[in-house]
Amino acid sequence: MDPPMLYFYSKLFFEISYEEGNFLPKIVVLDEITANQIAAGEVVERPASVVKELVENSLDAGATVITVDVLEGGLKSISVVDNGSGMDKEDARLAMLRYATSKIHGFEDLSTITTMGFRGEALPSIAAVSKLKLKTRTSGKNTGFLIENHGGNIVSSGEIGAQQGTSIIVEDLFYNTPARRKHLKNRSTEGSLIGDYLSRLAISHPSVKITYKQNGREIFSSPGSGVLFEVLASIYGVRIMCEMLHVDSKNEQIQIKGLIGKPSIKRSTRQQITVIVNKRYIRSNTITQSILEAYRGLLPTGRFPLAALHINVDTKQIDVNIHPAKMEIRLLNEKEICSHVRQSLRKALQTSLIIPREADRQNRFDLVLPETAAAASEYKQEEFLLEPSAEYPGVALFPSLQVIGQLHPTYILCRGEEGLYLIDQHAAHEKVLYEKYLSGFSESLNSQMLLTPCPVHLGPAESQKIMGHTDFLSDSGFEIDYLGGNTIFLRGIPDNFPTTDAEAYLFDILDYLSGANAADRRDLLLHLAARTACRLAIKSGTKMSLDEMQELLKKISSAENPYTCPHGRPTLVLYPYKELTRRFLRT
Repeated sequence: MDPPMLYFYSKLFFEISYEEGNFLPKIVVLDEITANQIAAGEVVERPASVVKELVENSLDAGATVITVDVLEGGLKSISVVDNGSGMDKEDARLAMLRYATSKIHGFEDLSTITTMGFRGEALPSIAAVSKLKLKTRTSGKNTGFLIENHGGNIVSSGEIGAQQGTSIIVEDLFYNTPARRKHLKNRSTEGSLIGDYLSRLAISHPSVKITYKQNGREIFSSPGSGVLFEVLASIYGVRIMCEMLHVDSKNEQIQIKGLIGKPSIKRSTRQQITVIVNKRYIRSNTITQSILEAYRGLLPTGRFPLAALHINVDTKQIDVNIHPAKMEIRLLNEKEICSHVRQSLRKALQTSLIIPREADRQNRFDLVLPETAAAASEYKQEEFLLEPSAEYPGVALFPSLQVIGQLHPTYILCRGEEGLYLIDQHAAHEKVLYEKYLSGFSESLNSQMLLTPCPVHLGPAESQKIMGHTDFLSDSGFEIDYLGGNTIFLRGIPDNFPTTDAEAYLFDILDYLSGANAADRRDLLLHLAARTACRLAIKSGTKMSLDEMQELLKKISSAENPYTCPHGRPTLVLYPYKELTRRFLRT
């Protein structure tokens, strides 16, 4: 090796100091306790991480009943008891060592993992930052085995009486790493995080009875019946389950089963979207996004669905060895899988489009009656609870409606067989335009050239962003030229899109590119169609003739889903005759 390279490697790997004639390397091999505490930083982030690792071990041991009991959000104590296969004393001792596992035996096994765990890091990592007590017994033994491990050191072990299965108690989590303990949330929050994870685990394993107790009080208990519907009912309640739709679809690569909420079930966050891949609860932005795309136009902006999906793929198509927490995965055919998820959910949702009644079923208001002697003797102030939404009666509804006027002028008043209908003229026209712009959308997109190219002056960063996506925009039907400076010339737009206000398209494109994780042609066109339809639709306050209003009803009746605008707002609301009768006390 030539001198320069020798110097480079010696400098890189072995900064050597000279002390009393001895060469002392600065790189050392860490002792086992220190290594386990470092590993615990990735595996054990908080009490919920401990519960996750222990319960997953229980599942891998074949447990059908698992009980989790925590004190003070898991900071004081976490107990996990199962009826699994248990361990003999030799395996129990080995389980305290890093990379000791029964799940895999070699590198080739990583491509066909079916167990929840496989790294062999959980128990030593947990023991390194807590006081851990393990009791276990196999079915073929008369006695069980106990190990106590404090901070990575085994303080006691021996044979004891025990039930078949494994019981693990973790006390004083992070007692020897106070900085990590200090940065945990309050006990209530930590306890709720544990409950959230266990509920998803119950969804992923409906045949396992999982009970969660906090400070001695039972929070929930899944039935363990193997029926996903019953598991979700134990978590969300029976009333919610009456508003759920079944999803069941498969092709050569993927099988999807589960339950999703009707659009009437709205949530303020995406936290109640549960994705299970090969019985493993995961976090996947791409799959979650495909679920949200299926609800596009059915939910208002800022509202999210409730969904629990089981996705099964060949184990060779999935890599779970991404992170020690095993919450992230890589899918070989992720794009095809996401497309199938989106199509399957959309198909299920199309079978249950709904017309909102007077208000959302959660909206309540007080009905106050006049304080007359006759009325007071028969009625008191009561809470008027509106009835649930009516099921979708088919697009034949709109032609059967008779326009009787315009209100405010924002709403079209119509008379129908069931009652009085109010149609939001802007939302309805918006939906008509939206579907018009997207009609004929396919793999091949044609452009319509503008009679006069539209110059658009942008900032330096904006123009660079547009020019950095010229190929993508061209595939999406936009013809763009850059002639220097910060001026962009828009020469063509997709077929079916209006040529008026062409400059707005570029700003809508910039808005999309700023918020998108990855540019997708379909997403872009949906985004632009919704924005353009909103700009050009009949505005609130615009007076319309009876003929114009009836023509709008005729056009929206041919829409794929005429009951919501592209942003998820309802296009019409029904006031049933029987509810009007009740309001006027005619019953």
